[in-house]
Amino acid sequence: VLLELYTTIGLSYIASALGIPLYMDSITAGQQRLSYVKVYVKMAANLVLPRSIDVELRDNFIATTSIGFPWIPQRCSECCIFGHEDKGCIKQVEEPVKKWVPNVSNNDG
Repeated sequence: VLLELYTTIGLSYIASALGIPLYMDSITAGQQRLSYVKVYVKMAANLVLPRSIDVELRDNFIATTSIGFPWIPQRCSECCIFGHEDKGCIKQVEEPVKKWVPNVSNNDG
């Protein structure tokens, strides 16, 4: 993270690209470690987790910030619920109901 973004507002701005920023760990909030930051973010389960975010700064300068996730729970891409993968999905897939329709012919015989 660039030093000019290493503030509560700057880190919240970056984290908001992922979801809703909730809080930072105490070391990040106290600016005691500059090598990486920890920001806890509430994210939608159906989103793809990015590995980087481009942040536009002054003078149209784009800074790319790497994103890391210490742990990612199993998530089903079918129902977008955490706790199981696609192969274990319990979502019932409804099959279309087949309806019999008689052939109608206009032959009077």
